[in-house]
Amino acid sequence: MKTTISTLYWAVGWVALFLCVIIAYHLRYEFEKPELGYAVPLLLVALVLCLLVFWRRGMAEYIQQRPLSLPLELVLGWSARRGRRAVLIFGLLALLILALVNMGWLPLVNMHFQFGLLLLGAVSLSWGLGGGGGGRVIQRRWDGHRLALVAVLLLAFAMRLYALEETVPHMVDEGLFADRVTEAFTIEVLKPLLLPFDGLAAFPWLYPYLQWMTVEVVGRNLTGLRLVSVVIGTLTVAAVYLLGRQLLDRPTALLGALLLAALPPHVVFSRLALNNIADPLFGTLAVAFLLRGRRRGGAFNYALAGTMLGLTQYFYEAGRLLFPVLVSGAIIWFGWQERRTIRGYLQRHTPVLLAALALALPVYLTLTANELPITPRTAHIGMDLNDWADKLALDGWEGVGRHLLNPWLVFVYQPEDITYYGGDQPMLLPWLVPFFLLGLFTLLAHWRRPAVLLLFWLLLVILGNTLVINNLNYTRYVTVFPPMALVLAIGVRTALEWLIPTHRLGERLRPARLHLPLVVADLNLELTLRSLSRVIIQRYIPRLMGVLGILTAILHSGYLLGPYQEAYRYEIYHDRFDWEGAIRRSLPYPAAWPILIGTDFDDPGYAQGVLNYYTDGRLLTIQHPLDFTAEFLATLPDDQGLLVYLPPDDLSLAEWLRRDYTLHGPYFGPDNVPFENQLWLYVALPPGVALPELG
Repeated sequence: MKTTISTLYWAVGWVALFLCVIIAYHLRYEFEKPELGYAVPLLLVALVLCLLVFWRRGMAEYIQQRPLSLPLELVLGWSARRGRRAVLIFGLLALLILALVNMGWLPLVNMHFQFGLLLLGAVSLSWGLGGGGGGRVIQRRWDGHRLALVAVLLLAFAMRLYALEETVPHMVDEGLFADRVTEAFTIEVLKPLLLPFDGLAAFPWLYPYLQWMTVEVVGRNLTGLRLVSVVIGTLTVAAVYLLGRQLLDRPTALLGALLLAALPPHVVFSRLALNNIADPLFGTLAVAFLLRGRRRGGAFNYALAGTMLGLTQYFYEAGRLLFPVLVSGAIIWFGWQERRTIRGYLQRHTPVLLAALALALPVYLTLTANELPITPRTAHIGMDLNDWADKLALDGWEGVGRHLLNPWLVFVYQPEDITYYGGDQPMLLPWLVPFFLLGLFTLLAHWRRPAVLLLFWLLLVILGNTLVINNLNYTRYVTVFPPMALVLAIGVRTALEWLIPTHRLGERLRPARLHLPLVVADLNLELTLRSLSRVIIQRYIPRLMGVLGILTAILHSGYLLGPYQEAYRYEIYHDRFDWEGAIRRSLPYPAAWPILIGTDFDDPGYAQGVLNYYTDGRLLTIQHPLDFTAEFLATLPDDQGLLVYLPPDDLSLAEWLRRDYTLHGPYFGPDNVPFENQLWLYVALPPGVALPELG
């Protein structure tokens, strides 16, 4: 009878996963914008079945239980030694000097010194508040698991670095950062590190400063500009593993890191020179160290959590708003669970509050002293009452409902409507959607455990994006990638534990006694159903998880290099010519030669900024070919060659140029740009000017 009931619930688990597969198939993008239809009721049925299985078979053991309250002496102690207080005061003084410099109350110093003050303040705060200790000391040794983690990090770095310029050979809204790299970074030029570097992109100069350092090492190219994002994206994979270790067991945390390492949207945003990618790194570390302090004690963990939370205020505005709410919500939630010891609980979290406030204050003091808004980006892209009224008037209640639903659908149904991530698929490819849904159901069933923070994290990002005008722009969702990867790992682990019929194996393989005289004399080993299930869960399921993770990484790599690239190139080039590629093709020619690009691109100032990033002092003209008149050509130097880029079907201007110039070409563009979107290069040489030898 017991075996029959176990078989029944095993079958219920199969049905629940099958329903998730049906939902994923219905929502896949290949259908021409299908209605949600039966996906919603099926989703509810699958949720009920999953909760039923958890109720019968028990909660998942790989999700960490609620940590016990730790004695105060394991957490506090930073005030017991004068040396630590001196370090703390020293860090606060460094941050105060940084704030006064950026407020204009002290003479401006070069950005290297300001960056050093920021690092000094962060390190001193962590050490002074935490005492330099991490709680209980646990012996570490290199085993297969840690070697696998190193392999995952190497994979993450390789996927983000591979063909960094060739796969996306143009700047994706990165020109603003490129302008700042070329504008301000010499030792003689002084810039306040914490002031916004643009009115609309009102973020501190810190990220362009980091990019300048890599450009100085690698060179003025796309690789140098994007290398900071590559490194930060790779470190985020390590941060996700650290977070997973506080919420889950080691195999599931490793699988979450592997899934993030190859997750297409995270790979793509880690390859763009945008500061959005920095938000999830420091936010994930803040949550991870907070949970680590709860599990293992040590004021140092809490101090690090506060330090990382403070650093979220130095990058994109999404991280500024999201992570203080997330961390505060976590502290309140866990405090409610420990409400009998609330005084000690608040004392334990004092380092988090102090470190976060001390690191964040210089940014907000700078903004206040310079009379700048605190959240300018949100004010620009956020929905106000007029925006809601306009949407209701134009699209009716159906349009309002679609706007509210979009942030939920971008994970499994709705592709991006702008070309940052691009492609023709939502964030999750169809084969991952069932595991994502199952992971969400598992978290709902474990709502009393710390892992519910992942669900809270997802919910905050979704609700925040309902208040944004364009909520189908994936740059608004970069902060959600870490919990999304861990939810996927939870779904894979739950599916394997449900679907492997351990109860049947136990009945078939369980003898009354199993004698092993050749192994240990007089040892009788009885295999019960429980022991056999534990062996399978601890030994074989992690191996299956690893196989599925590797298979997913292979599939994602194939998608990124194949179908994604095709869809992305179509979106980028289907209505414009490759003027940016023309700029890069001009670099080997003499710097004094003017560059003439015949296209209808309507922002020549931006194009000149892109050229200025690659080289200084070159003349660039972008205008319609009909505007290349004799009067215009007369204004150009007659002792230098011209680099003229024309659409493939515009041969009349080339013939007209042959009357006064010796034309060489046409030369075609790179193979990674569709032929019909390339600009043909004609090298126009006036009399007496020879064609140079190109290296």
